[in-house]
Amino acid sequence: MKEKFEYICHRLEGKDYRIPYGQAQGERKESLQLNESAAILWEAFAKDKSLEEIITEYSHVTKIKESAMEFQAFLYEQGILEKPVTFETFTQGFSIADLNLLYLGIKEHMHPSFQDFALAKAYDAFHKPIDMRIQVLYGKPKVYHQGRVILRSDEVIITEAKDEFIMIFLKDSALIEGRITKDGHLAVFHTVYPIKESLCHVLFHGIRFAFLLLAQKKAKFALHSASILYKEKLWLFSAQSGGGKSTHSGLWHNILKAPLINGDVNCLGIEAGNVYCYGQPWCGTSDIYSPHNYPVGGIVFLSQGPKEQVSPLSHSQKVLMLNNRLISPAWTKEQAKSNLTFAEKVAKKVPILYYSCTMEPSAVTYLQTIIDNL
Repeated sequence: MKEKFEYICHRLEGKDYRIPYGQAQGERKESLQLNESAAILWEAFAKDKSLEEIITEYSHVTKIKESAMEFQAFLYEQGILEKPVTFETFTQGFSIADLNLLYLGIKEHMHPSFQDFALAKAYDAFHKPIDMRIQVLYGKPKVYHQGRVILRSDEVIITEAKDEFIMIFLKDSALIEGRITKDGHLAVFHTVYPIKESLCHVLFHGIRFAFLLLAQKKAKFALHSASILYKEKLWLFSAQSGGGKSTHSGLWHNILKAPLINGDVNCLGIEAGNVYCYGQPWCGTSDIYSPHNYPVGGIVFLSQGPKEQVSPLSHSQKVLMLNNRLISPAWTKEQAKSNLTFAEKVAKKVPILYYSCTMEPSAVTYLQTIIDNL
């Protein structure tokens, strides 16, 4: 149970008061006078104790159950204590990158791409082990959570609290905030109300933040890259923005009829000593993705040049280039170390090439010869 007790304990003329500060003061919360029983209950709830724990601990107090329930309801009403999430809306289970997610919200706000990953039966959504619950709530949060700012961008501010990461969406977003528990088991999103038409697409992008954190916890990492299937293995092409990864993968598709698997994001993991790419729906603006898993043949870092040339890379160069193109969270030191450790493992298990090339058909045939001779 999360609390937001931004109140100073203060005595005036022999009476206990709780005086708001911080966000509570900014929201113009009232100062509260507490009697002895209410002060005890306040401290208990502030220490994150559940209603059941409080009733048990103070079972010797007359009518403790009624008093505790009434005081809890008061804290909910005042926006001091956050009411637990309830799951009374549309639900749908998904299996993305072999991780089970449960969506709880309005059906129309669920991005169409998720349907390719839907669990076969509604029954499965509740009886398969769920790795993450995604709850969509409509309207601004009654309780604003606070944290230390760890990342700022043009679209989002991410803060770190004790048990969760908080995303504050900027600009004209259809989302107000999102919260993800650090273990990845729960993501809660608050939307603007009345609901904006853009919510479906903005929520899809917001859920990606949550999924990438969960995937990282499960030793799966996202590489900014396009991918094609060649000789039953996946080859990934990664480059800086505008570096030609989409053009190059398109040439493989047009010339060699190699299936396009994902146009922008590939989720990687290691099983039984082999590197695999797992199906997931996020693909930038390419609309190219697959729900299937494939073994990885190799990774090619592209740059544009006047001719085709593959340059050798040291192990350190492979690791650093791979780490630089990962888009899994690196919000904290621990996450950054996790990404780097994974990059080191992958660099030892699959070929990683640096390829300077034109955007002509010869770029495909040249690289095809290299790959065939690995």
